Amino acid sequence: MVQQVSRSLFKSIFKIKLLYIVILIILINAIVIGIQQKSIDASLNDIGNRLLLTTKVIDEISLKIIENQGITYENNSTLKNIWLYITVLFELITAIYTIYLYCYIFSRFYIHFVIGNTSEQTAGWISGVVMYILLELVALVISDGLKASNFIWISWYHFFKAIPFIIKPGIDIANSFNYNVTNGS
Repeated sequence: MVQQVSRSLFKSIFKIKLLYIVILIILINAIVIGIQQKSIDASLNDIGNRLLLTTKVIDEISLKIIENQGITYENNSTLKNIWLYITVLFELITAIYTIYLYCYIFSRFYIHFVIGNTSEQTAGWISGVVMYILLELVALVISDGLKASNFIWISWYHFFKAIPFIIKPGIDIANSFNYNVTNGS
């Protein structure tokens, strides 16, 4: 009993801390963009894109990776290459985590307030995903017009198409430390 309560408490604390860390990094990134462009509008635009237009962020990053045939490096410095790789991965993970949070919040709302039965987890998650897709479609139509109606599916297609280009630089970075990932030695 105590072990189950402590495990549940640890999971909830970890989720909350992870949420705060992701939000903090999104805000720091927006502040850096605002300082670089010397405009608060750029910061607010970045926050809006990361919170409301997550599939657009995923699509932009994925298309850049596909066009460059991977995550491009600025020079031959291993530390800078690792940092660039981590930042690109973090941008993708943050967008995916934001989508997960929207689906989670919408599913909890549906479970607790619409059907009132906490045992209907599947229906809650299905409704959460549907609500997220509708919210994202509305946000995309408002920002880009009616041409954005199929954009969600296209952005996920581009993301899955970019996965091999995302994995390859990680293998190259590991191989630069004389660890052969392909052979495992």
